[in-house]
Amino acid sequence: MRRVLILAMATALAPGLALADVVFVKGGGRIEGEVVEQGPDRVVIEVSAGRVTLPRARIERMVLGSSSLAEFRARAARLAAGDVEGWLALAAWARDHELVTQSRGAYERVLSLDPANAAAHQALGHVFVAGRWLTLDESYRARGYVQFEGSWVRPEEQQAALSERAAYAAERRDRIEAEARIREAEARARTAEAEARRAEADQRQVDTEGIPYPYVFGGGFGPVVPVEVAPPDPPPPVVVIQVQPQRDDHRRRRPAPANPPAARGKAYEPRRSPSRDH
Repeated sequence: MRRVLILAMATALAPGLALADVVFVKGGGRIEGEVVEQGPDRVVIEVSAGRVTLPRARIERMVLGSSSLAEFRARAARLAAGDVEGWLALAAWARDHELVTQSRGAYERVLSLDPANAAAHQALGHVFVAGRWLTLDESYRARGYVQFEGSWVRPEEQQAALSERAAYAAERRDRIEAEARIREAEARARTAEAEARRAEADQRQVDTEGIPYPYVFGGGFGPVVPVEVAPPDPPPPVVVIQVQPQRDDHRRRRPAPANPPAARGKAYEPRRSPSRDH
């Protein structure tokens, strides 16, 4: 309520002061503009950049006044369609009251009536190049500039920047690869050193205790428990038998037949050898 009273007093003391409609939002914040529509569930506010729609439930209160936007519309309605100076003055007034969209529209209206109007071109940021007014982007392109990462630069500047980036990327890649090779070489050196220490330890064990058990019993991982082995059994005794050679009497007896045949009714007698005495 106090704020409303202050705004009312300011309006009374300065009747020429343009006051906007102020909409206070719940939770803090406010929007200044012109309330163009009020419904049971929403409020539409026109600001310099466009229109904003707010639900009624989000609005805490509204303070209605004479806004700059309403004043701009009133002045524009009083201007003649072909009044170049009038539209130029209105555009400057809108710019001073931070009505950016309305100010630009008024300057473009001036250029539609007077395409060579220097004030309107300069207010819109146009550049006079080779006897004609161009937009800022058109002027850069006309002078040979190229757009590079949001800025206008010369082609050689763009090429230099790209070359510098490529060189930096190559240097960074080479540095990363060199560091990787160094780490790999250090890892190989550590592995070789560990293997050398292990071989040296194995050699010391061989020199002091003989062949280590892992190599005797087939190797393997982990500790090896020695196994006591019993001595082998003694070999059986050797028996030597001497055999006497038989004497050869040069006599060879004919074996008697198993069933001697009977001859002339006499018993069979073996044939005797003649005596050497005769």
